[in-house]
Amino acid sequence: MSSVAQRKRHKRAANKLKPAEPRKAATTAQVSAENIVPIRNKTGLDWLAQKGRITARQKSAGRKYGEDYRICQVAGMEPLRSCLNDQPGSGTGGIGLSMASYELEAKERFALAQGALSYHPDMVGACDLICGRDFTPWEVIAHFGGGQRDAERITNTLKIALDLLAKHYG
Repeated sequence: MSSVAQRKRHKRAANKLKPAEPRKAATTAQVSAENIVPIRNKTGLDWLAQKGRITARQKSAGRKYGEDYRICQVAGMEPLRSCLNDQPGSGTGGIGLSMASYELEAKERFALAQGALSYHPDMVGACDLICGRDFTPWEVIAHFGGGQRDAERITNTLKIALDLLAKHYG
């Protein structure tokens, strides 16, 4: 049985999610195939750092993990081509990396990061949702169900995972 305060928090978290509408680029982060968009301007890592739950070192490790996660999610898709510059970095006279090698390096870094987490399903899941998909713990439990204890469990699991990733990234 849940308390009145817990039901209010769950209702507030659920109200933060609403069907997708044309919005500013800063506030659109796709939650699932249902096109639910959270109404906020901060990522999950920024929100946790503002609350004092994670350190700057943990936030930096989470950002690196999130970048590689997002690159791996769109890997294999044909990038938009421009007639001005076909290779990243080729317009500056430097040696540009092909998109395939860039994706391959990201996949390798992502696999090593998951290996640093020992492929633990809770830690990998927390990092994927909060670092990679930019959810806050409250948005995770609002979407997948749960209460305050579940949000705290996700936060604590993420903190341990970010410590391991910070050690991995150096």
